[in-house]
Order: sequence, then structure tokens, then C-alpha cells
Amino acid sequence: TFITANVGDSPIFLVRDDQIEMVSTLHTVASAAAAANPGGEPLDNEFKHMLTQAVGTKTSVTPDTVERKCQEGDTIVISSDGLTDMLSLDEIRDTVTVEKPAGACQKLVDLANLMGGLDNITVIVVNGKKVAKKESLLSRFQKSIRQIIKP
Repeated sequence: TFITANVGDSPIFLVRDDQIEMVSTLHTVASAAAAANPGGEPLDNEFKHMLTQAVGTKTSVTPDTVERKCQEGDTIVISSDGLTDMLSLDEIRDTVTVEKPAGACQKLVDLANLMGGLDNITVIVVNGKKVAKKESLLSRFQKSIRQIIKP
């Protein structure tokens, strides 16, 4: 599995089978309003970056966490809104599916800067090349018991 935790407005994406999906929760006024009124009129753009929660603004924050099963070939993209404000999800997906992680990061930053680069642009790309198959806890327990009571 992989586990993500986030606070603020930096999105985390899963790219799998040529699809891109945000797996994080954005802590903005616009996102909170959209969650409270699905299908309703979206708030003006000024609320897109107004944070409802951020690290360092209070003594404690409550991150949103997600746990998902990994599959071989999965790509995780962690980025700042400086990237996602400049590029479409399709551009991000297309770049990370053809480039190695380091090259994808550089290309995405370069593309975002070409589109105006209005904010800081940060990106991390992680490719899942091999997924470890762990035995279940029950299976490991049974194996241990058999070793202890060998005939």
C-alpha cells in the first residue's frame, strides 16, 4: 500500500493505467464549499487559494490521510499549486508516463514556467516499479507455528 497525508493546498495525484486522480484533499475555502454543495455554483477564483488549514498557523493540524493498494506501474505525483495552476492534469499525466522521474520533474517545472510560473513550482514524482507481495499476518503466523512444532 501507499499512504499519503496532506495539509494545505498542495495536491497529490495517482497516475495509473493512463488515468490521473487526485488522492489528497485540498484545504481551501473553495474545496470546502464544493464538498458542502456538490454540483453547486463554484466560488470565485479568489477562494481557490484561501486556506482553511496549513502547517504553522496553529499549534496542531489534522492532516487528511489516504491509504491505497499499490500496483506495478503506479506513479505518485506530489506537487505545489504553482504546478497545477499552470498545467492541466492531462499535461501532468502525459509527462510522467513518458519521462523518468527526474526528467519528468524538470520538464513539468519548465512547462509551468513557460505558462507563466506565477507561484513557486515544486514537484516530486515517484514510480512504482515493483510491488512487494507480503504474506498475510495469518499466513506468517501459521508458518512460524509449523517451524516451532516440526514433527
